[in-house]
Amino acid sequence: MSSKQPVTFEDVETNVLFMMSLSMDLILRDIDRKIRVEALSRGMVGGFKHEKKMLFTRFTQAVRTACFLAEQLGDDVIASTAKSNYKDLNVWQAESNELARLILLYADKSSEEGATGRIFDFIESFAGAGIVTDEKLDPFYLR
Repeated sequence: MSSKQPVTFEDVETNVLFMMSLSMDLILRDIDRKIRVEALSRGMVGGFKHEKKMLFTRFTQAVRTACFLAEQLGDDVIASTAKSNYKDLNVWQAESNELARLILLYADKSSEEGATGRIFDFIESFAGAGIVTDEKLDPFYLR
């Protein structure tokens, strides 16, 4: 995870938050591109009712806003890698892409009966740094 090894759970959370924003940006841009291609192929205007057109417009604006905000957060990542002459920038980019793939694979594979437990058991089988404990994960369980 990034050039600065996380020391505390809060470091891990912060790094993951940055990676999630960059991963979300990747996914948002991909779906936005696909929606635009689909809309163009259907002649867009005639296919949706007025309410749907408004929702599509609002959604597109929200995607643009999210992408803009992700770029702003990305500027923080770029600035933090300046200290290492940008050698760690590709680490952030690679980990953000990995996180996006992990989230998408999880969304697909977890639909199988019992898969969620097996996925978490597998991930928890790695030693890791020991920073993310069961106690730290407790707030992230649905009650």
